[in-house]
Amino acid sequence: MAITLNGTTGITTPDITSEAGLTVDGVSFASGAPANTLVTTASGNVGIGTSSPALGLSVEKDNGSGYVALFRKSASDPALTIQTTGGITQIQGLNSALSAVNNIAMQISGGNVGIGTSSPSYGLTVYDSSVSTVEIESGSDTGESRIYFTDPTTTGIGEIGYYHNGNSMRFSVNNAERARIDSSGNLLVGTTTFASGQNGVLMRGTSGGATDEVLQVRTSGTGNKFNTGFYNDNGRVGSITTGASSTSYNTSSDYRLKENVVGVTGASARVQQLNPVRFNFIADPNTTVDGFLAHEVQDVVPEAITGTKDATEMVDVHDEDGNVTGQEERPVYQGIDQSKLVPLLTAALQEALTKIETLEARVAALEAA
Repeated sequence: MAITLNGTTGITTPDITSEAGLTVDGVSFASGAPANTLVTTASGNVGIGTSSPALGLSVEKDNGSGYVALFRKSASDPALTIQTTGGITQIQGLNSALSAVNNIAMQISGGNVGIGTSSPSYGLTVYDSSVSTVEIESGSDTGESRIYFTDPTTTGIGEIGYYHNGNSMRFSVNNAERARIDSSGNLLVGTTTFASGQNGVLMRGTSGGATDEVLQVRTSGTGNKFNTGFYNDNGRVGSITTGASSTSYNTSSDYRLKENVVGVTGASARVQQLNPVRFNFIADPNTTVDGFLAHEVQDVVPEAITGTKDATEMVDVHDEDGNVTGQEERPVYQGIDQSKLVPLLTAALQEALTKIETLEARVAALEAA
């Protein structure tokens, strides 16, 4: 059965054949002050706390600082309010005492959104007074956007930003740019361009030619500089240094790091066991070089070799989508640090020179007899 309530004509004759239910048209429900607690209009709008709902459902409550829509389960439960004041729409979480504990603010005119703040200055601001602020904004240049990070005292600003001018992604710490990825995909650390007189590191996505390095480390000036240091828990154990026109590759060799120091003996016999060979790598059949086979050197100078002869490992096999489809056995290749052969070769040369000097002395004695 259908019952129709009309603000002008009152209750219409019930239609016992209809299942339309209750129709409310232009009726106000009031229970004391304020009036117009619930209003419906002929156009289908519903108002709570307002006599002229503009569109759909309008919920209004003037709390002295603006109009609020309040949602809560009971008087003792936390509540959620939507409040518009001063051109800002705020969504607030309230505790049982109706004190705001969290805010989401949206500027109607500026279009900014704030979380934890009622006055966002940028596109999106996430604020915590005891921790930090994160701001996402559009820059002054077309296509420019940034993410700012600040601490509670607004010092030490960090930034990740895309800059349309130059098409680069930039990273700033303590209010200064420290790294960027330029439009060619190069990673620049400690520099914004890579020109003479600058300090920094450049890593290219690809090498453009025989003299176009994938990794470039640059220092200003022409004096001796530490370009690269290698560290473990014992401190610096190696470095790469540059001079005016040369590069040195250094490993720790200070006498204070060593004990049980004795001279090398039998060097000539050990050198005789080495087997220098000529070969080409399978992947480069057109280039022949001089060198050694790692497992042969390992028997003579084991400290010069890494890895174990014929070692293998099991590795995952992936399909085109990156899913693991099984495992396969692959070789783990040995390596050689040929600089470790220098002490042995030096000792062998010294032994040979001693023998030569002895023979020269005997020849001279025979000639003088």
